[in-house]
Amino acid sequence: MTTSASRTPGRLHVEPADLRTAARLLDSTAGSLASVAPDLDGRPDAGASSDELATALGALAQAVAAVADEVRDIADR
Repeated sequence: MTTSASRTPGRLHVEPADLRTAARLLDSTAGSLASVAPDLDGRPDAGASSDELATALGALAQAVAAVADEVRDIADR
């Protein structure tokens, strides 16, 4: 990613294209997490914790997707 010092002390300039790249990576990660969750939910295990893990991964996927949306919004400003 390309960064440069801005004229305002304490601020960092990040190129919008770099933010869009980060958002695409986050989207991809969220998709991967979301695709694994249903498999875990449907497979019982000895500790019966797979459904809890599936729920947690689903929530994490949603959170990562939300971060991607925010990063994309910042890039579009």
